[in-house]
Amino acid sequence: MAENSAHAFTVADDIAGDSYREVDRAEDIGHPLLADVFTYWRTLAAGRSMPLAGDVDPIDIPRQALGYVFLLDVEHHEAGLRFRVRLAGSQAVEQAGFDPTGRYGEDVPGSEPVAARLTRAVESRRAYVADVPLTWSSRNYKRYLTLVCPLAAGDVPEGTVPEVVRLLAVVLFH
Repeated sequence: MAENSAHAFTVADDIAGDSYREVDRAEDIGHPLLADVFTYWRTLAAGRSMPLAGDVDPIDIPRQALGYVFLLDVEHHEAGLRFRVRLAGSQAVEQAGFDPTGRYGEDVPGSEPVAARLTRAVESRRAYVADVPLTWSSRNYKRYLTLVCPLAAGDVPEGTVPEVVRLLAVVLFH
């Protein structure tokens, strides 16, 4: 994948080796933990296309999923998007073998396909699930299952398309 700058990614034409699919209903997800988080996200949206970033309170995230949750800040730049980890769940950190909190996605070797999927979620403003090969960790896990849900800015004027400023993600290694 081509980079626009040292710190920004563009969406690849094809994300090989994963099962990326946008979802509209919890029933379409196929994993109860991810479906619970998706239901939480839809409930927060309260009829909007997506919830506001400020609507998410980690305390309210389904308890069994909390250790696997990531909150990613989306930075919009002329050269593209950057993703910074705001919060990383303790179970996901343990399984990944490192704590990415405060780091940018491009600081993790092999993260270009991750950035492409995240960019796609920002651009489509839709949640997705993906079962993808694990290329960025030295752990024994071969794949990970993820749900990513976009969150909008809090100051969206009525009648305008909301800008995605944060992503709520759940990552399960297997």
